[in-house]
Amino acid sequence: MITLLRRALSGCALFTLVATLAPAPAFSADGTQIVGRVLDAGGGLPISGATVSLEHGRTVVATAQTDATGQFVFNNEPPGVYNATVRADGYQQAESSDIFVVAGESQVTVSLVISRLSTGLRTIGSVRVAAQTSLQTTATFNQHIDADVIQAQGYVRSGDALGTLPFVNASTSSSIGDDLSLSIRGYDPSETALLLDGHPVGPIGAFGRGYDYQISPFWGLSGMDVVYGSGATGLYGAPTIAGAVNFLTITPTRTPQFTAEQGFGSFGKMLSGLQATGSAGKLGYAIAYGTMGTSGELTGNPTQTNLLSNPSQCGPTITDSLPSIKAADIAACSYTVNGDYLLRNAVAKLGYQLTPSTNLQGTFYDATMYAYSPGNGDTDYVSYPEQTFTHPSAPPTDTQKLPNGTQVSCNNAYVVLNDSPAGYQCMGIDQYNATFYGPSGGGPGRYHDGRQQDYHLRATQQLGPTQFVADGYVDAYGFDNIKGASPTANHYTDLYYTHGLLLDDEYAKGRHDLTGGVFIEHQQHLSNNIGAGTVGPDLQLSFSNYFVRDTYTANSKMQFFGDVTLQRDHDTATTFVNPRASAMFRPTTDDVLRLTAGRSSSVPDPSNLYGGLTFGSPASYNPTCGSTLDSIGSGNNPELQPESATDYEVAYGHRFSQRSVFQADVYSSTELNPLVQGTFPLSTIPQNQIPANLSQFVAKLQAHCGTGFDATHLGVSDLFNAGSGKYKGYEFDLSVPAGPYLTFNGGYAVQSAAYYGMSDNILVNNTTLINGGQILSVPLQRGNLGVGYSDSNGWSGRLDGYYVGAPNSFNRPGYTYFNFNVAKTILRGTTLNFGVLNLFNSNAQQYGLIGLGLFKPENQFGTDTSALQQGSEQYGLPLRQLWFTVTQKV
Repeated sequence: MITLLRRALSGCALFTLVATLAPAPAFSADGTQIVGRVLDAGGGLPISGATVSLEHGRTVVATAQTDATGQFVFNNEPPGVYNATVRADGYQQAESSDIFVVAGESQVTVSLVISRLSTGLRTIGSVRVAAQTSLQTTATFNQHIDADVIQAQGYVRSGDALGTLPFVNASTSSSIGDDLSLSIRGYDPSETALLLDGHPVGPIGAFGRGYDYQISPFWGLSGMDVVYGSGATGLYGAPTIAGAVNFLTITPTRTPQFTAEQGFGSFGKMLSGLQATGSAGKLGYAIAYGTMGTSGELTGNPTQTNLLSNPSQCGPTITDSLPSIKAADIAACSYTVNGDYLLRNAVAKLGYQLTPSTNLQGTFYDATMYAYSPGNGDTDYVSYPEQTFTHPSAPPTDTQKLPNGTQVSCNNAYVVLNDSPAGYQCMGIDQYNATFYGPSGGGPGRYHDGRQQDYHLRATQQLGPTQFVADGYVDAYGFDNIKGASPTANHYTDLYYTHGLLLDDEYAKGRHDLTGGVFIEHQQHLSNNIGAGTVGPDLQLSFSNYFVRDTYTANSKMQFFGDVTLQRDHDTATTFVNPRASAMFRPTTDDVLRLTAGRSSSVPDPSNLYGGLTFGSPASYNPTCGSTLDSIGSGNNPELQPESATDYEVAYGHRFSQRSVFQADVYSSTELNPLVQGTFPLSTIPQNQIPANLSQFVAKLQAHCGTGFDATHLGVSDLFNAGSGKYKGYEFDLSVPAGPYLTFNGGYAVQSAAYYGMSDNILVNNTTLINGGQILSVPLQRGNLGVGYSDSNGWSGRLDGYYVGAPNSFNRPGYTYFNFNVAKTILRGTTLNFGVLNLFNSNAQQYGLIGLGLFKPENQFGTDTSALQQGSEQYGLPLRQLWFTVTQKV
């Protein structure tokens, strides 16, 4: 692999040198005609009446207006490097990347895309500026979120904003800063590719740990793209089963621009951010640094009353394991809780125009995260109904040995330690349940932190209608999890080192934009358990992706896109062909129709093939008293096979007026050999691999569920290939103006996700797996409704409402919530913004309430009859958060 990379890099360096020194073609006396179109990013429809300014350096050399088909023309332009700026009423101003005009060429084709000022629209066809700036339509259904949305309405991290999209399903707890995963269309989160400026970063591999959006950026972004559907994705030809999330960092601008932002909000939330972009001669720069933090919703010294049923859970120095209300035990179980959560982001990007046709660009990206666990995720709460269900009556006789060695008994009552001379009391069932229900945290001193650093270098060389690209990156991603007051007792780390190299050649001439190349990627995963003194295996993934794609523009109404990637997995010695094809038809200037089909494959994360057995911490274990086994660890299965998915989509958009658009998308996807996670009894693993602290898991299980439960209720999670998966759905949205300044938009989506073909020997131990049943945490229905306002006096604002149906990741009935912001530009470049997340405090709660979640449907082997029996935990939205920012732009 290293030898291959060295050869590729050497070839790249040699080619770049030759291309740079190659003689330029002879100049022609006649200039070049630049012909282009301006399209709406909200549906790929042409925009008439837009003003296009052609700039050479920083000087506007020509202007033009688009006609009814969105077309504009600049005649007789001399050789050079140009840029185009587009302005249109109701749209954000947009700037193109470099447009190369080479001597001897008669015509250069350009396609530009601009976005509406309002948010919430889906994109069924988008464009980019290619080598000759011809139309390059993505073969996927897309969604774009502008970076300003994150700050305006007070999102803490970009992952929270992404979770509002119709086919993006977020999974987290009730805490502001807890772990966050995102899945697309019901696929597992790990089956979504995470991209940074287009290149994939770790973790890579299906059903591995996946990217934790707890560290997702909030500053230094220009926006975020979500790509839906299987197939090769983006310029790198990276394959994906479900789709991709692409974080786009800021880029250099032709003129200096500076932004400073300061924010204040509820729960001690603060933000400070600086950003500068511009150019000086041949050098372009983009620099950003931001920090954001919050103390969270839950602070103070609450007593973990449920832990008092076994106080030894509250710290390493506590030895009492009997239920207790002793002052010392209450003090130990009243540890400090807060939701401290801190994010930092930095971006530094430099571009250098070595020659008019040779460009170099380097990017450094850095993100760090810290979260104090007692207020971020360790906020479980045993509800009173759950407590009374698991303890319906006192034992006929409770005989226990006190800490001093004395054996005592209580009739029809529990032995509970206290500070009386006797050292205990007999507590009846009603008093017992009223005393020991409530908070059930994971213990004091727990925290986790994460970091990601990415180094990215890109070289482009333009030779006539051909653009050559050499692109390489190195990415480091890792998390530390400290599971107790002693960092060395339960300290887990995971580190991912990912690097890649792209070499491609793009030829844009006439009606074709043809690209071919190779993308090589490699990932190393290292892990250890510092407390146990164990080091995980060195897990490796290596791929070579050979790709070819073409965009063929038949005429102004028809366009075709094809993309085929040959993926070679060096670790499993398997080869896959991942194609994707799309046809775009614009019968009128107000209609667009797109047909798409794609296929992709995905190999399991190597930790699931040969990663060994790993077990969690007893402090993090939440017992359930139902028929499904409780997982306390995870194993591996060397028999796992790669997954594959095939999907088909139809998308349609219609524009009623310049600001009124209807869009719809229908998809159907079939997954073969899907990886499904289930739990299997401890008896299925070798005896010498049973954890040494198994008794601690059993003690916590019996304290919650009673002595009738033992180690046979515990198991290990494992993966298996099970038949097939079916994913299908549809989505539509409508944007309607109400006067010159007001716009309403709304949408509705249905997504069905189910497994088929799982055998009885799997279902018997995993009773919530149902052939043909909706996959848990994938809401069947979602909707949104919003209104936006923007006028010429500097006022703007939005009110967005969202509906998420069941079964959702919060394990609660369908719920709604609203976000709001209003902004005013008071001075030149100074904007005041006030935003509110969860405006009406809808479905908000600080804890995860065990026993109050929805009943999870079970298959024919399940015997549970209620959510209480399952220990179903209900989560909620964070409490209402107020947010105020001051932004200065120069």
